[in-house]
Amino acid sequence: MRKRIAKIKQKKKTLIIIVISILLLILGINAALRSSYVSDAVKGYVTGWLEERLGEKIVIEGFTFHIFPTYLEINRFSIPNRPQFKNEKVLQVEKIKINFRATALIYKTLMITKLQIQNPHVWIEEDPVSGDNYSALLDRTIELLRRPLIKKVIKRWVVVNGAIDIASRKRDLTGEIKGLNIDNRTDIFSMEHKAGFNVEDIMVKLKSASWHSRELEGNVRFSRKREGTIVLKNININDKSIGTIAAKGFYKEEEKRLVISSLKGDIFNGAVTGELDVSLANEMPAYKGVLDAKRLDPDPLLTSIAELPLIKKEINFNVSFSGKGFNKKDIFAKGGISGRFKPAEDNLKGLERAAALIKGFDADFELNNGVLSIGKLSASSEKSSLNLSGVIDENGGMNISLDLLSKDINEITSRLNYPHAAGEMALSGRITGLLFEPIVDAEFTIKDGALKGVSAPTASGGIYYKGDVLSVKDLLIKKDESEYRINGSVRFKGSDDGINFSNPYFDLRADIKDGSPKDIVAIFYKEIPLYMKATGPLTFKGTLHDFSGDGSLNLEAGSAYGQEFDSAAVAAHLDTDKIAFQKIIIKKGKSALNGYGFISFKKEKYGRAGQKAGWSGHLTSSNIELQDINLINKRGALPVKGGFTLDLKGKGDFQRPEIDGKILLNTDLGPGEIVFDIKEMVFSLDAGLFAKKNRISGEIELKGGLPFNAEINLRDFPLNIFLSPYKPELFSSMLIAATGRIEAEGNLRDTDNITASINLTDINADIMGYKVFNDGAIVVRYSAGEAIIDSFRIKGEGTAMSVAGRLRPFKEYNLNFSGEADMKITRLFTKELEYSRGKAYAAVMLSGEWFEPKVRGALNIKDGVLRSRTLSQRVEKVNIALFLNEKEIMLDQFEGSIGGGTVKGAGRIELSGFRFGRFGMNFTVSNAAFNFPEGFSSAIDANIFVQGDAKERLAKGDILIKKGEYKKRVDWKSALLEFQKVRQPSGEKLPLFGDTKLNIRVEGKENVWINNNTAKLPLEIDIILKGTINRPIIVGRVEAIDGEIYFRKNRFKVISGRVDFTDPERINPVFDIQASSRVRNYQISLNLTGTLERFNLTLVSDPPLNETDILALLTVGKTTGELAGAEQAVGTTEAASFATGQVQDVIEERLQEVMGFERFQVDPYYSSSKASAGPRLTVSKRFWEDSLYVTYSTNLATTEDQLLQIEYILNKNISLVGERDESGRYGADIKFRFEFK
Repeated sequence: MRKRIAKIKQKKKTLIIIVISILLLILGINAALRSSYVSDAVKGYVTGWLEERLGEKIVIEGFTFHIFPTYLEINRFSIPNRPQFKNEKVLQVEKIKINFRATALIYKTLMITKLQIQNPHVWIEEDPVSGDNYSALLDRTIELLRRPLIKKVIKRWVVVNGAIDIASRKRDLTGEIKGLNIDNRTDIFSMEHKAGFNVEDIMVKLKSASWHSRELEGNVRFSRKREGTIVLKNININDKSIGTIAAKGFYKEEEKRLVISSLKGDIFNGAVTGELDVSLANEMPAYKGVLDAKRLDPDPLLTSIAELPLIKKEINFNVSFSGKGFNKKDIFAKGGISGRFKPAEDNLKGLERAAALIKGFDADFELNNGVLSIGKLSASSEKSSLNLSGVIDENGGMNISLDLLSKDINEITSRLNYPHAAGEMALSGRITGLLFEPIVDAEFTIKDGALKGVSAPTASGGIYYKGDVLSVKDLLIKKDESEYRINGSVRFKGSDDGINFSNPYFDLRADIKDGSPKDIVAIFYKEIPLYMKATGPLTFKGTLHDFSGDGSLNLEAGSAYGQEFDSAAVAAHLDTDKIAFQKIIIKKGKSALNGYGFISFKKEKYGRAGQKAGWSGHLTSSNIELQDINLINKRGALPVKGGFTLDLKGKGDFQRPEIDGKILLNTDLGPGEIVFDIKEMVFSLDAGLFAKKNRISGEIELKGGLPFNAEINLRDFPLNIFLSPYKPELFSSMLIAATGRIEAEGNLRDTDNITASINLTDINADIMGYKVFNDGAIVVRYSAGEAIIDSFRIKGEGTAMSVAGRLRPFKEYNLNFSGEADMKITRLFTKELEYSRGKAYAAVMLSGEWFEPKVRGALNIKDGVLRSRTLSQRVEKVNIALFLNEKEIMLDQFEGSIGGGTVKGAGRIELSGFRFGRFGMNFTVSNAAFNFPEGFSSAIDANIFVQGDAKERLAKGDILIKKGEYKKRVDWKSALLEFQKVRQPSGEKLPLFGDTKLNIRVEGKENVWINNNTAKLPLEIDIILKGTINRPIIVGRVEAIDGEIYFRKNRFKVISGRVDFTDPERINPVFDIQASSRVRNYQISLNLTGTLERFNLTLVSDPPLNETDILALLTVGKTTGELAGAEQAVGTTEAASFATGQVQDVIEERLQEVMGFERFQVDPYYSSSKASAGPRLTVSKRFWEDSLYVTYSTNLATTEDQLLQIEYILNKNISLVGERDESGRYGADIKFRFEFK
């Protein structure tokens, strides 16, 4: 038993020794393998073995072998490049670690559980002469892996942070891949693989074009069978997922042909489909395919190339392509592309806003033999469209036509932060040069343009852009008669990296012809009142921060700030430091002003030490006429004539100017002198005016509260000169002279601390021949902001007025006005009164706030006489009583006599301070005789109500014509000659009430007649006066149901007559008159219809005659047949009659008045017995209260051809007519008249 136990112990001991020995052996072997001696030996063996089989030099800097765990580690493994290539190495790996199962070697299998390659870097190079540096190495590596020395299994292989550099001068292709990571868990020698990968950075460049991805991720699965599928999922660019791409196809190894029969992808929020066929049989791959995309938004791709506006894009394209290699000449492509854009944000600025204008584009293209042809590229916005077509060759050379149309360029300029341009533009030209160095040569026109509200109806010119220079060629802007021609260039010089638009350099010249300075200033500043035409050149050079400019303009007659001039010339220089006016010449009439100077923008030393330069100037004039100064004559011509000389100098800065000036006056009121200066911030004035009898002196300190002192001594001082500009209609025809003294002192900015005194010992006024004087000295004191009137009395013939009280200027009143005045003085206050006589009594108190005073009192006029321009008729025995009660003026009484009748009125006017509000007044007229319009005498009753306010007035009511007769002679012959002349509307307008609107009905049913040389007609009037007094309009009708119309020796009996006024815009009567007359044996009917401008006259006779015969019969008493052979004599007589018509009309009118005939008329007449033409005299008169009417007519050239006609009117409907005609025959008729209703 013990032996057995001992034997067991011996076995355990032996086993432990064996295990320990094995362990020690392994540790020893592991230590030996890790020793530098063994490592170097193995490294040398491996290096030699690889160099022999790969045919390349191999460099291994470190080699380590581990038993537990079993792995092989190779550090800093590299393969040097051949000398003809640029890079030093083809391959460099920081570390290769191979984990494997040693036990698998027993089964002749190399089982690699994990192959890890860290920081590998591959340099791939191709050269047209030297070939490439990778193909031979790659072929030997593949052949080595395929050798059946031992079965090889790699369960997992990992690439960490790999990099690949590609440089192919042969293919014009460069690129780099960084951060390549691969994790493949499938045996690399199996038929199927599944791997994940990611790439941190990819850059591929094809000549100038480049594609850059900072990160690309995805999964790939493929099969080495004849057919297979490749799927890339979760592709990301710049942390943005772009979608998935799937490719299905097959590879034929014997043909070395790759066919992708189906390419589908959901990328960039759109869909991509396509096909590809690639042949790898030759050195350069050959390929062909088609690609179609819809609704792509390639932002992730585009923003990786450049910073682009945030715009939603929807791109569609289709392209078919084929080629061999990557040389442009070997590629053919044809297709189309279109897009629609929409801004993703509303706050885009600058070029982003401009780019966001494009709503969409469409293009067709073709690439052939290295030349890209653009059949048509159209881009559009809401108001603009762009069309491009042309070619781009293989070197990037362009030849493209350009057409741009914009309905409103504001759409474009507003996106470039200049919203002040407008107009319709058309631009056409060509784009040449290289793709990244374009040359643009174009011409454009702009219609209905505007800059900052200043219109520019037409503009045209050319632009030329090359490199960094934009040239402007003959840009011509026209507006009315103005022309602006601009030439020059703008250079956008930047750094070496490119163009800089932020600081352009200008070199421009503008030639102006009849230009408008007002428009030019308004574009760059604001609109100011400059009305003139300018001609001359302007130049501008430099940047916006360092520039210079020159200008020389000649100005035609115009005005500036209301001052008119006949001509002017200005020459100026502008730079960053100052603007210098080298010459200023202004002329108007006999006045001329010359000057020069400068305004500095920098604080430099000027003049004596310590003085800062801000400006300097000198203005001189040998003569300036007072009437040439619009400011002085703004409200009317000054009642003084003459002029003055001027010498004004100034310099200094804007805070402390120094000015010396001298004005010498030479007027018809005497010479004068004004000397003034500003020194040490004190303005001093010393003046002697009007023969130096009036002295003004004083000083103002230009600081603080503006303390001042002034002393004025007056002697016959013409006050009306200074008052007439403010109230020319009141003071321009007056002469007011004052003698006295005025003193004042205090602070101009604190009127409450000003003290002043006025003491006028003598004042007199001549008011249109009516003289007024002061009654004692006029004394006014001012202190503590209050003016106290100690004495103010005036007197004149029938006038004695006084003013007493006090007032605080612009604050309150407390004044009393009382006295009496002659009515003549009222003509000063309104032009409505042409004549006034009588006396007015007034007592008025003014109190309360300055702008809302209270007015109380009364005004009475007794036995006055007034003549109004509106009524054009005197009103006598006028008695008026007015009462003022703060809020209104009550017209308690208005009575008078007009035209033998009476007028009465009453009313009220709202009153707010000195402002009249609404008013209403009613006037009643009884039995008043008027002669209006001229020639119409009438007796009327009227009731008129006038109401309104200061802006609008209305007169409405009724006028009844009790009796009226229009007797004014109408001169037919003169009227016919004057008929075609253009009638100018009367320029005279009635003052005060001329714009009063009318709504007055005028009615007259009985005793209204036209009774003159042309007619005797009873009228019925029913019309309404509309419009205004200055421009009245008549609406209504005038009818005549009986009476006679006279033409030559013929009497036409009125059957019916009517004149309608229907035009609401003007007086345009419409006639409808029917009348008849018996001439010799003919009964002639006349029908006149139409307006004065277009009427229709119809003449019918019984027995029937044509209108020519009827006109001849009415004119000369004969038909055209009876006048045969005597036309020249008749024509000459008629022409003479019309030519002397105006003189003849005057003679007829005077004889008619002297001899008492109702009708006295001389007409041409043709005598059949004498076969000659001559004058015929016709007279008519009524007897026995118009019951008997006698007409006598005779040829003045002979005692024959006498006509006598007697008509006795029995009643309204029956009359007896007896007649002796030109041949001596007698006859009688009975006339009956019937009315049908």
